[in-house]
Amino acid sequence: MSSNGEQPVPWAQGGELSALSLKLITRVGLAVAAVALVVGLLWIAKDIYTDWLWFDAVEFLDVYQKILGMRIWLFFSGTILVAALLVVNLYIAYRFSRGESILPVPPEVYNLGRFGIIAGAVLTVFIMSIVFGIVAQGRWETFLLYMNRVSFGVEDPQFHKDMSFHVAVMPMLHFIQGWFMGVVIAIMVAVVALYLAIFGLRGVQIVPTPQIKAHIAILAAFLMVAIAAAHYLDIFELVFSGRGAAPGAGYTDVNARLPVLWILVAISLVSALGFIVSIWYGGVRLMVAAFSLWAVLAILAGAIYPTAFQRFRVNPNEFEREEQYIQRGISATAFAYDLEQVDERSFAYNPSVDAETLAANHETIQNVRLWDHRPLRDTYNQIQTFRQYYNFVGVDVDRYTFPDGQTRQVMLSARELFPENLELDAQNWVNRKLSYTHGYGAAVSPVTEITEEGRPEFFLQDIPSSGDFTLNRPEIYYGENTKSFIFVNSNTPEFNFPGLGGEPVFANYEGSGGVKISSFFRRIAYSWELLDFNLLISGQITSDSRVQYRREISDRVSTVAPFLKLDNDPYLVIGENGKLWWIQDAYTVTDRFAYSQAVLDEFNYIRNTVKVVIDAYNGTVHLFVIEPEEPLIQMYRKAFPSLFKDIDAIDELDPALKDHIRYPMDLFTAQTGINLRYHMRDPQVFFQKEDLWAQAQEVFIGNTQVVEPYYIMMKLPGETKQEFVLLLPFTPGGEERKNMVAWMAARSDGDNYGKLLTFIFPKGSQVDGPEQIEGRITNDEEIGREFTLICGGDKQCIRGNLLAIPMGEESQSILYVEPLYIRAEALAFPELKKVIVADSKNVVMTDTLCESLRILVQATDLGQACLEEPPPDEVTGPGIPGPGTTPVDIGEIDIDLGDDIGLIGDAVDELRENLTALEEALQRINKALEEGGTQ
Repeated sequence: MSSNGEQPVPWAQGGELSALSLKLITRVGLAVAAVALVVGLLWIAKDIYTDWLWFDAVEFLDVYQKILGMRIWLFFSGTILVAALLVVNLYIAYRFSRGESILPVPPEVYNLGRFGIIAGAVLTVFIMSIVFGIVAQGRWETFLLYMNRVSFGVEDPQFHKDMSFHVAVMPMLHFIQGWFMGVVIAIMVAVVALYLAIFGLRGVQIVPTPQIKAHIAILAAFLMVAIAAAHYLDIFELVFSGRGAAPGAGYTDVNARLPVLWILVAISLVSALGFIVSIWYGGVRLMVAAFSLWAVLAILAGAIYPTAFQRFRVNPNEFEREEQYIQRGISATAFAYDLEQVDERSFAYNPSVDAETLAANHETIQNVRLWDHRPLRDTYNQIQTFRQYYNFVGVDVDRYTFPDGQTRQVMLSARELFPENLELDAQNWVNRKLSYTHGYGAAVSPVTEITEEGRPEFFLQDIPSSGDFTLNRPEIYYGENTKSFIFVNSNTPEFNFPGLGGEPVFANYEGSGGVKISSFFRRIAYSWELLDFNLLISGQITSDSRVQYRREISDRVSTVAPFLKLDNDPYLVIGENGKLWWIQDAYTVTDRFAYSQAVLDEFNYIRNTVKVVIDAYNGTVHLFVIEPEEPLIQMYRKAFPSLFKDIDAIDELDPALKDHIRYPMDLFTAQTGINLRYHMRDPQVFFQKEDLWAQAQEVFIGNTQVVEPYYIMMKLPGETKQEFVLLLPFTPGGEERKNMVAWMAARSDGDNYGKLLTFIFPKGSQVDGPEQIEGRITNDEEIGREFTLICGGDKQCIRGNLLAIPMGEESQSILYVEPLYIRAEALAFPELKKVIVADSKNVVMTDTLCESLRILVQATDLGQACLEEPPPDEVTGPGIPGPGTTPVDIGEIDIDLGDDIGLIGDAVDELRENLTALEEALQRINKALEEGGTQ
């Protein structure tokens, strides 16, 4: 104990206990670090090994090798460079700060402390270099684009740089600048920490010697050079500014921010020079002054001046100042979203739909989509799953040509396996991973036809599959719900489908999908990769067994081509030989297209360049380029020449696939969203938002929502052939007006694929928009009474997609069709019970589309459009038909009833008028009696 009564610390008593403890801690720490390093390296090796096997199995090993090689090269290059810079600087700091200790500590403790500092420095070098190496390898795509860049053939109008400079070169420069600045900051922090640690160990006050000041000054100078580089790159980033009246560099950016950025570049370089000069003159004060000069000017010139310039110079004459920059934004955005090729046409609107128009567009009428994909999915799941472990994920829209030469629009969905829906006592490893491995077959139904019960008719249904399609390979191992891994070709038979007599049918996998588990080493690797110990110990796995993983379509494609953006809805296709395929639309996108408007801050340039085809049985992935001249896909093809094929090669895979290529929904959604404003190509109209459009809205399950784009088979105005198009109506911008001003269509068939059309209504015409039609349906008294009858109690009415269908040649009109489904509150089993049709004058609701159309146009014969029995004589008004007889195909009755039917129709009209007058008279009498009773 000391003279003042204080207890001395352990190292003051000789330091033996402290030295031994520190040595033990150091050894334990090094041992833990070594184990962690070994485990980390093994984990990386395991990932590389299993990915190598997986890419080899899908026949894209060269793609993985190139990506892996690039990542390894970047990692080691970055790691070694940072490690070298850190070692040099920490060694200099160590030499400049070492000296004798003035603390009263034993030499052993001092040496141990010095060892700890050195060990800490080594650990710092190791960790920091690894971190920067990981950051570098994560930018492999940036380097590949830079090394394989091609010209866009389009210049930005401000700096006259080809767009490839902004798309491929600038990301590389940004990465180098940011990475270098991060390295300099990390070195400065490490160096300062080392100076503080060594001076603290010596017990002396930190004195910035000339060597230390020189060291810090040089590092600070490098930091200012990195900042100058950032300001220089910010000059070119102005073309992505969103501060003006349109995207891209505006008047303030060009005339205020651009000069300021050049000034900041100069000031940053002057500050860097000031740090260098401070080594000989001025010392620390000059360092502080150099940095302060940059900081003050960055605030004053970089923020305050442009704001004041905008307020006092631009805002009072904004359009005059911004006009040329608005035009730049309009032109660039139109190019970036491929809106330059939109063919704008006038729509010669006729308010009424007549029988002649319906007859002339009979193919359109026969393909009107009455089944909404959302209720239909629930219906499929009720009547086409048969077992709790099957489910339909989503319902797609497509078209198929049948042997009679007729092309029909259909809804279809894959019957996928949901092993999580098995009974709880069946949720064991063997069932989930070895037995229940795949879905089975699909359901296909026409979009228009329904049964008497309100259920869909089927072209393909049931298990085993039956109908107009033959499935030679109905098993679905790869799909939209195949999220978990499975093992095939094991000793456990695979459940194929439930047999007709209740006995399950088993089958072995005969395909090539998956990775062979052909050795014990592979078992170990995949047991670790999949975190499944059962793989290692199960006797059911053989040398012929395969593990199938990454079976979900989006996961599979994004692993093969991570640089592509995928559409949200892959769709099922039945091939020529009864084989099931998935088609996944993929996009090349960038957020680096100068002067273009961004969508949800995700991208400002998009092209549907790739159609990906995936085998539902084997999982093979084929990427077909449909737009080979697009610059981004050219860059990726240069980088991965074996990954892509020309679209013509799709016929070698399956000749039927090309007929099912369709314009993708996500691309059309992005284009129509941008086109709401950018259809205004005149800068002044754009600035004033004089002709702003909005997406139409509809009612669905009692809620108002934006109308989804919808696929439809129709004859476009001015065309002679039926086509499969994607269509969306527009209403005026703002909250008040809901009339329709235009509609846009994307074509999908043959040589017309990808062409966009916009039909604009005459400005003086009132054309009801979907929301107005919804309002008219709601307000119709007779329909309202019918809703009250059929939608009460435990039943729920679902109003499906309201389709606005353009039709006609010289007399062009809009037919509105909305299906009405009824479902029980307690069961998701909707049935189609009513069909509502409307034009600008009338709204009609009956049990069938044809019956509603006949009443709408007041005709008894719609020709080929409807070959059913016309509605009965007894009706209850223009909205609701009365009870009638069973429909009869009048095409089979060889009797000319034209004149008689006309007379009967006139008599019915006269009777209806008399009944209406009688009803009004009775109401007046009843009212008079009530008033008399009150008196």
